[in-house]
Amino acid sequence: MPQLLLSDIYKQQKSDQDIFQELMPFRVQEILLVANPYDAYSITSDGKFYSQVFSEYRHLNLYSSPHITSVFSGSDALKKLKQNNYQLVIIMAGLDKQAPLQLAKEVKTIEPHVPLILLINNNSDLAYFKDVGHKSIYINNVFVWNGDPKVFLAMTKMVEDSINIKNDTKLGEVRVILLIEDSVKYYTRYLPKLYALIMLQTQSIIQERAADDMHRMLKMRARPKIVLCSTYEEAASIFDQYKNYLLCVISDVSFEKDGVKTQDAGAQLLQYIKSNVEVPCLMQSSDITNKEKAEELEVDFISKNSETLEHELRNFLMEKCGFGDFIFRNSRNMAIDKARNLKEFAEKLATIPPESLLFHSRRQGISKWLMARGEISLAKKLSPIRIEDFQSTSELRKNTLKMFDKARFD
Repeated sequence: MPQLLLSDIYKQQKSDQDIFQELMPFRVQEILLVANPYDAYSITSDGKFYSQVFSEYRHLNLYSSPHITSVFSGSDALKKLKQNNYQLVIIMAGLDKQAPLQLAKEVKTIEPHVPLILLINNNSDLAYFKDVGHKSIYINNVFVWNGDPKVFLAMTKMVEDSINIKNDTKLGEVRVILLIEDSVKYYTRYLPKLYALIMLQTQSIIQERAADDMHRMLKMRARPKIVLCSTYEEAASIFDQYKNYLLCVISDVSFEKDGVKTQDAGAQLLQYIKSNVEVPCLMQSSDITNKEKAEELEVDFISKNSETLEHELRNFLMEKCGFGDFIFRNSRNMAIDKARNLKEFAEKLATIPPESLLFHSRRQGISKWLMARGEISLAKKLSPIRIEDFQSTSELRKNTLKMFDKARFD
């Protein structure tokens, strides 16, 4: 019993630096790309592919990009798998629809735990491979090659997130973005934009307290993890497992539920989620009339066909998910003040009206905002606090300020 108690005390006293070190233990460092000469040429025809992939990582200030090994045949791929350690296998589908499926099975026989993605080079094959890929036990996901090297970064980060999410939420209470989308063509285009926004916004806010480049790199590990689901059941399962860590939910309207394409599956899912937790929700659809459903559910809405999609998505993350200024609100949810950084927040926390403090405390808005800034230790201390634990609002304020006083704002 004393050993357990000492362990608990040690965990509580861990610094953010210690926590950062233990986040994202799985990293994709080696990728095996399998494509016949014709399809491989379609990717690397301009001779700049590998440098463009590397440039994407550098653009987002990521300190290392994975090494990509290309082979032209399934037999060569199986030889490479036996000789080297790969964290991701990408098979490009050619004219022979059965060949990549057979190869996927053989790959999983050799390396059953290696993530495997099917990359389609022909939009006309999309329907076939989407259906097969979704049902196959050997294929983890399907993407479309659209000529943009950014898709490789999205595939890599999505694989890392899916494997690290359990560890990172447990150790660092890292936030989770739940994305529900069944259109392969759309999420192939959408995920690179979402990842870029998340990483750039995370970088911009950690500048406040990161002491050096190494500290910034470690804090980036605490960025929100993105989980992609394509059916109601998958999304509901992820929600039930990680609802205490949700940063936001972004959902399509029509996708599979109970094995059948259901036109209002997204609305049903968001209704279920909102009945359990208070979390920012965004509905997306190519049908603008679905905006009425979003308004009924009191969630945000973005048209998939919007020319300003990326800008609207950024605004949602800034205003609703803690990436922007902290907006102090009254009991009627009206903005009354704002804080641009942690120092301003601590100063204004001492003077905001009691109703504003209660408003944010009930919604855990303060801890969520801190978590988005990589202030894990402080957020974890504030998260379990309940209004009922205090006899008055002044005691709640005093306790919250005491926690902030212990943190050093330079």
